[in-house]
Order: sequence, then structure tokens, then C-alpha cells
Amino acid sequence: MAGVSPGFFIKNKINYGRYCIHNRRKKKEQKPDTLFHHQEFDDEPYEEVMVNIDEFVLANKVPENNSIEITNREKMLMEIIRFIDTPYKYGGNTPNGMDCSAFTKTVYTNSVQTDLPRSAREQYQIGNTVEREDLQFGDLVFFNTTRRSFPGHVGIYIGENLFAHASRKQGVIISSMETEYYFKRYVGAKRLDLNLK
Repeated sequence: MAGVSPGFFIKNKINYGRYCIHNRRKKKEQKPDTLFHHQEFDDEPYEEVMVNIDEFVLANKVPENNSIEITNREKMLMEIIRFIDTPYKYGGNTPNGMDCSAFTKTVYTNSVQTDLPRSAREQYQIGNTVEREDLQFGDLVFFNTTRRSFPGHVGIYIGENLFAHASRKQGVIISSMETEYYFKRYVGAKRLDLNLK
């Protein structure tokens, strides 16, 4: 399987308003979750560093009827791709809607049979602490997005300063950790003892 291409970034603020990954699968427009603002984010996330989701999917798609045994890393990538475009729903844990910690928990369970705790705060308590410059594929990355819980948000690092997560407005997407919103609110990462190379 091909690795993450370094050309995913599209640094264009003008295109942000037009960018909508929901059109690709023609999913219904996500209705605002009135509880969400008070539960996971105090401020509206804004992503000025965009990621080309289509390019990511094409670069990491496993061919059908592949007779070669796939690695844990590939299994995790397949799960991440499977959930891209899933709507955000606070407290949700199904393909019809899920929050950030449900996404990380589901991906880990389905791909590497590892059961994570349910909340971002609980997931922050497990694993080994990882410095930002030492991040590797599959590490859990955490962000301080709300005063009501620490940390308020979690995603899965996939390399090239990118992470997969359940976003407030766009559901499950790939985002850049260089985006100012996430860069300022990054609080740390945890690594579980898994073979994800």
C-alpha cells in the first residue's frame, strides 16, 4: 500500500468556503448539533490548511481481492477511509453519526482489536506519552478545545502532520496539525504497544 503522499496540503483560504467532502458520497447535509458547542469545542474550528481527501483515499486504497496479507497499519487506514464523511454527533458511535472519541475507539477496535476507553479524557490516561517530534502513525493526538473537559478532542495521527478525526462541521475528515486552531490547542499524544509499521 502506498504511504501518505506529501502533497495533501492545499493552502488556500479562499477555497475553504467551497470545500465540502459530503458531495462525494452525496450524504445528507449534517444538521447543527446544538449540544456540540457546549460539549467538545468552545470556539469554532477553522481550517486554513486544507487536505485533499480524494488524494488521500486513492493513495491508500487496498485493491479488491488482494491475496497478500495486509498489515495492521493498512487495516487501520482502511477503517479510517471507511468512516470518512461520517457525520458528527455528540455521543454518537455509529456510521450514522459519531463523536471524536467514538471514532478513535471504533477504528482501534475494528482494525487492531484494541479496546479504548470511551471518552477523550479517558483515552488521554492510557498508553505512553509521545513527544510531538516523535509522532508515528496510529498515535492518539489530543487537543484542548473546551474548558469543560481536558482534553476535549482526540484524533489518530497518520503521518505528514496529518490526523484523522471527527470534526465539528465536516464529520470524519483528515486535517493538518499545522492548522492554527489545532496547532495552538495541541496538548500531547499517546502511543499504545501496537505493531503499526
